[in-house]
Amino acid sequence: MIQYLVLLLILLSIAGVIGTMTLKLSGAAPGALTRKEWALIRKAAYVGVAEYWHRVLRKKHFTKSAESEYGYARRQQEYTATKMRRFGHARPLVYTGRSMRRTAARKISGSGKRSRVIMKAGNIGLDAVGGFLGETIDTADELTAISAEDRRLISLHMGDFVQRAIRDFRGAKEIKI
Repeated sequence: MIQYLVLLLILLSIAGVIGTMTLKLSGAAPGALTRKEWALIRKAAYVGVAEYWHRVLRKKHFTKSAESEYGYARRQQEYTATKMRRFGHARPLVYTGRSMRRTAARKISGSGKRSRVIMKAGNIGLDAVGGFLGETIDTADELTAISAEDRRLISLHMGDFVQRAIRDFRGAKEIKI
C-alpha cells in the first residue's frame, strides 16, 4: 500500500498536479517492486494517459463547447459564415472535417517521465484565416490545449492505472493497457 501512495505522489508531482518532491529509493523491502519494475509501471502509466487523451480528450477539441473550455481565439465572422453555409456547422478546428479525421491516426511513445502523441494533420498549425481581429491563430496550440478539468481527469486516470498495475504486477515483462 505504501508503494502505491509513493508512486501516486511521484506521478502526480510529475504531471504537475502537486508541487515538486524528492524521493530517495534505497534497498528493496520484502514484496517491494524493483526500480526496473517501477520504471515499467511509470512508462506504461504515461502511455496509458496519452492513449486516454487521444481517445477521449482530443475529440472534445472539435466540439462547440471547446471554444470556451480551451479559450480558442474568435474567428472572423466571414469564416464562420462560410463554414455554416458550405458545410452546415460552426464547430471549432473543423472546416471540411479533414483535420479531425487526420488526427485520429497517431503514434504514441512514452518514458518514465512523459508521453508523446504524434498526429499527422498537415492542415493544423498557424492558420492564415486569422482571428476576429486579424491575428494569426495557432490551431496546433488550440488542439493540444489542456483545461483544468482535463488535468483532473488525466490525474484520476493515471492514479487508477497505477493502482491496477501495482495490484496486477507480478514480475511481468510488459504491462498491457
